[in-house]
Amino acid sequence: MTHPIPAEALDKHIAILGKTGSGKSNLAKTIAEDLLARGARVCVIDPTGTWWGLRLATDGATPSGYPIVIFGEENADLPAGAGHGEHIAHAIGTSSTPAIIDTCHLTVKARTRLFTDFAETLIRANRGELTLIIDEAHLFMPQSGAQRGGDQPAMLHAGNNLVSLGRGRGLRIVLITQRPAKLHKDSLTQVETLVAMRLIAPQDRRAIDDWMGEWADAHEGEELMKSLPKLPTGDAWVWSPEIDHLARAHCPLAATYDTGSVRAGDNPVLPSLDVAEIASRIEEVGSELLAEDPKRLKRRVAELEREIREKRPAVTIDEAEIERRVQAALVPFHESFTRHLSESGSALTALSRDLRALAGRLDEARGALVTEGPPPPARARRGTAPEGASQAPISPSSAPNAPSRHPSTPSSRPSTSSNPSEPGTDPTVTGPQQRVLDALAWLYHLGFGERASRTQVAFLAKYKPKGGSFNNTLGSLRSAGLIEYPAPGAVELTKTGLARARAPTGPLTDEDMHRAVMDCLTGPQRRVLQPLIDRYPLDMGVDELAREAGYEAGGGAFNNTRGSLRSLGLIEYPGPGRAVALPVLFVEGAA
Repeated sequence: MTHPIPAEALDKHIAILGKTGSGKSNLAKTIAEDLLARGARVCVIDPTGTWWGLRLATDGATPSGYPIVIFGEENADLPAGAGHGEHIAHAIGTSSTPAIIDTCHLTVKARTRLFTDFAETLIRANRGELTLIIDEAHLFMPQSGAQRGGDQPAMLHAGNNLVSLGRGRGLRIVLITQRPAKLHKDSLTQVETLVAMRLIAPQDRRAIDDWMGEWADAHEGEELMKSLPKLPTGDAWVWSPEIDHLARAHCPLAATYDTGSVRAGDNPVLPSLDVAEIASRIEEVGSELLAEDPKRLKRRVAELEREIREKRPAVTIDEAEIERRVQAALVPFHESFTRHLSESGSALTALSRDLRALAGRLDEARGALVTEGPPPPARARRGTAPEGASQAPISPSSAPNAPSRHPSTPSSRPSTSSNPSEPGTDPTVTGPQQRVLDALAWLYHLGFGERASRTQVAFLAKYKPKGGSFNNTLGSLRSAGLIEYPAPGAVELTKTGLARARAPTGPLTDEDMHRAVMDCLTGPQRRVLQPLIDRYPLDMGVDELAREAGYEAGGGAFNNTRGSLRSLGLIEYPGPGRAVALPVLFVEGAA
């Protein structure tokens, strides 16, 4: 054995920690050489691209005698891409062929995927003892991996599983890193033997302190910790608490080629291996990886193209003949299309003429219906009831007559015994129906004309404009021939309805108007509306309005009440933060 690691320690997980140039890679290679010399199964994960030197002796020319297959790109026997991890792991786990997986040519994303798939497959597929050497292990099991995005958490989990669960599957893992602080603690604390070489950074030395807290007596490690920053290259502390081994040793140089000594343009040539034989031993992966080798694929494509050129007779393209055949096919199609387009245009012209004629006849019929139908009630002069309307005194409680703000569905419907739908009859009118008729007469008297909006009518009749009770009452009045819908959202009295409505007598004053409106409002609505009525026609700030109405400025209750008055068409916002009463609240303004 040419290295200072006890034989018993090689049966368990090992961590070799040391800064760049401390000799850790040389020590790891001596371990690999010892295992390969004994015919042990070995696999190296190599992100540095330096382990291929195991194939050569120290002179860089003589084969070392270790026929270790290399997966990768440069100096490789077989390719290793992002999607090959599962196949490579299965091949290595089920064969005795030693291997190096060189990932230095891969991007971080590709390397992450390859290692994740490799680790997840190897822990399931491995058969027998296998020493897995992971160089720069902090790249594959990073301390911050769980907090990163993308595929990093999955790679970290797969790597930690190798260390924590691998012994049960025959794996003996050697972790090598120059940054112990960046190697995930779940992996570092699982190793049973620590090899500490020169370390300077305080955070990296603290990682060794943490390991001692898990595995060893910290007092025993005082000399070790003090000496770490000044250890000479090649010197190492080997500490295996389970076998009670703590010793400082010097590591001899590896017996294989030092790839770090290669000068630019002076790269040694590796001895060739029988790739076909390797592929046959690497059962499931061999053929697939060879098939995916870009160099082989390019050569095969070139061969196939050459065969096609040699076997296929030359084809002469007669462009004139192609043009002739295209024209022969297109001309009849064009003529047919033009004919159908002309016929379709004539048909569309005739259809348009018929539609215009039909529209004219419909206009004539609609005009005849309007002329022959019942004439609309004449507009009343302000202060007088429309001709034919019954007279009723005006008071806040009876104009229009409505005992409650939100009446329920009428308890009785128009009597059918008197045939109320026949114009000119005197139908039986219910209380809810009378309230709607009186509201229409009130609006008529104020000068709104024959038509009024549904919202205005519902408000004065003390209904919700979209409520079912109001809609049912309107429907029954229309069926009785007392009202009509002259336009969307509008209601008007028929001649019969005007005769049944109770219009106010005598001229109305602003006070009459205000009493009638206030009687239809809630207490909060009255408090907000009254200051605006008093200020009319001037507007006022909404904060001032809130204070006069007894509300907190900007409060939800105040804003909701103010909004409801605006929805009823009683107030408006002439500008930001301002409010004003509308002319509809005043007799002269309603004209």
